[in-house]
Amino acid sequence: MAEGRSDGEEDDPNDIVPTSLTLTPETITSPPPLPILPFDVLTDILCMLPVKLLVQLRCLCKFFNSLISDPKFVKKHLQSSTKRRHLMLTTIDHQQQFVMYDSPIPSLFSTSTIVAQTQLYPPNGDTYASVKCSCDGIFLGTDYWKRIDDIPYYCTICRSGLYVSGAVNWYVHDESDSSLYFILSLDLENESYQELYPPDFEDESYSWTLGVLSDYLCVFATSDMFLNVWIMKEYGNQESWTKLCSVPDMHDHGFQASAAVYISEDDQLLLQCYEFDSGEEKLVVYDSKTGIFNILEFQNNYEHISQKVYIESLISP
Repeated sequence: MAEGRSDGEEDDPNDIVPTSLTLTPETITSPPPLPILPFDVLTDILCMLPVKLLVQLRCLCKFFNSLISDPKFVKKHLQSSTKRRHLMLTTIDHQQQFVMYDSPIPSLFSTSTIVAQTQLYPPNGDTYASVKCSCDGIFLGTDYWKRIDDIPYYCTICRSGLYVSGAVNWYVHDESDSSLYFILSLDLENESYQELYPPDFEDESYSWTLGVLSDYLCVFATSDMFLNVWIMKEYGNQESWTKLCSVPDMHDHGFQASAAVYISEDDQLLLQCYEFDSGEEKLVVYDSKTGIFNILEFQNNYEHISQKVYIESLISP
């Protein structure tokens, strides 16, 4: 040890010589063991992860492979995924090839540019591709086909089918009445058809189309002043049609809204719109609380063709 100073002066730290310390097994402290998560907590955490990461975890060890492959976990993850929706967009790139982009929907409400997370190309030889609908996160299906009874109505199908509540739904025109359009529903489990009708509009001049919003069958009714969004809260119950919101006319902004693609928890709408100047389809975010429109653009200025909302899933065909 350094000699202490007299006169009440403090020791200079640089003059102090440290004592030696010998490390022995008794003086070494082992780190505390890592906490063991309860099984339910572990599965809850894993259910919050994207499918791509879960597939990688399956290769990590037998335990994760067994857990993530378990049908109960797959179902639980699917239920959790309904809160994390994605948008699959079909575009044309600079080489005039059809490209499908995947983008998480929440990112679209915080930016003006659509940034793709995943890029997909259709099979070789296909000159056109678009996503029509998905079921439990599955688009292209299996190679198994089955013939069912023909449609028992004299009608013309005007749009692609939409999957809701275990049924495929078409917007159809009644050939026996030129002014009548209705919804043709095919229950996939029972292989039975039924007719559904749109809500009673306040104005007979409304034109309407069919869509899906937040897992509900919906109708987009267009007039000169508004785009009204209706949802069928109880599938198959005609009395359950409810007006969800109204989007004001966008002609002053150079657009015509034709459908709502998605609605967020804070009532922001992702709209499919027609741009008058370019003649192209655009995606626009409308904040129903502030009345502000935000036009989205593709990161690479690709031409927008179509879009579908889907959820990630561990389910395989």
